[in-house]
Amino acid sequence: MKKEIQVSDKSIEKTVNYINSLEEREHQEFTKKFLDEQPAIRMLLSTLVTKGGLDMGIVSEIVHLSTIIWQSFKNECGEVPVVNEGVIERIVEGDFDRDIDFGKSLGLDFNDAEISKKIDRLSKKFSKEEPPNHEDVLKLIEEEGLHNFIPALLENMANLPQANLENYVTSEIVDMDDDYDTSELANTQSVLRVVIKSFDTVINHKPIMQIVKSEMDTTDTKQSNSAAKSVYQIRISIDNIQPPIWRRILVKDNITLDEFHEIIQITMGWEDYHLYNFRINNQHYSIPTDNFFEISDYNSEEILLRSVVKKEKQKFRYTYDFGDNWQHTILIEKILPIDKNQKYPVCIKGKRACPPEDCGGVWGYENFRDAIEDEKHPEHKDMLEWIDDDFDPEEFDLNEINSFMRI
Repeated sequence: MKKEIQVSDKSIEKTVNYINSLEEREHQEFTKKFLDEQPAIRMLLSTLVTKGGLDMGIVSEIVHLSTIIWQSFKNECGEVPVVNEGVIERIVEGDFDRDIDFGKSLGLDFNDAEISKKIDRLSKKFSKEEPPNHEDVLKLIEEEGLHNFIPALLENMANLPQANLENYVTSEIVDMDDDYDTSELANTQSVLRVVIKSFDTVINHKPIMQIVKSEMDTTDTKQSNSAAKSVYQIRISIDNIQPPIWRRILVKDNITLDEFHEIIQITMGWEDYHLYNFRINNQHYSIPTDNFFEISDYNSEEILLRSVVKKEKQKFRYTYDFGDNWQHTILIEKILPIDKNQKYPVCIKGKRACPPEDCGGVWGYENFRDAIEDEKHPEHKDMLEWIDDDFDPEEFDLNEINSFMRI
């Protein structure tokens, strides 16, 4: 169900007053909290510095205004779900539907004195009055004839649901330091629109698949019941564990990603207690849940493995249990013809036992293993009782694994 979230003027005012009241150290900590909570937006903003060529001063303004946007949503909604990279990328592609990069020209002649004068006059109009409403922003810009020169300032602006934030951000941008040229102002508005739309998209659960479905092979869905065309030989390994824990399997190409998840669970030895997602080509796939858009762009029950796996040696990431954060590397070793005498899926090789569920991730597993192997370890007895005195890190039973393969 879509949530009709409209960030109020009061919420914005409350945020601005709070941030303005912070000491410099507190302000830095507050901004850091925002960037830590939203790594995809942090990545977007860092791109402005590393690749966009924008002045650090204006990047600082963007970070500051992004923090206000983030906190305004938090005031209105109670919390803001984490925006993932897939959401950012799709919005960026939609907003920057031109062959331009951050910090590059939007077709402006920066040496045009008349344009500079118009920007100056516009800035004065904003500074003399209360922040104008949405319609007045458009009217003032058009009166100065700047609508042809700052397309990023106007594009889709009237269609955005967060008009209050747009008004506030636009007035702040127009009132920025005179040293900033029109290209920087335009790009600033575009970047901040991406931030606003990212939060709005996640909160309102807008269907990202509708935005990007043209890039997918939409005939390759579970409903199509397509026959298998080939077999993938796949190596699955748990990251950051030594000695390695890994499996090699054969699966048909027409299984869904959710079915592939089930195969991974059986093959590795997990018990499917927790959520998961796949990250393939910077897109995230999982099953629908109440917080689906915090972890995924696509429904893994509807996407066939072959629609995202295109070549041998392709790698991608599978994450299981976002608390313990078990990261797995999936390597497509070979693409093979179907053997009619072979049953699929099947595990053909592997090494070592799967860590116990809820043992605390990689660090927790290392501590667990040390404890059960060392009688003098202070947690030796407790860990043995917790695991029922029945765990061998080197155990691997190929026949037992394959006895559970029913997909």
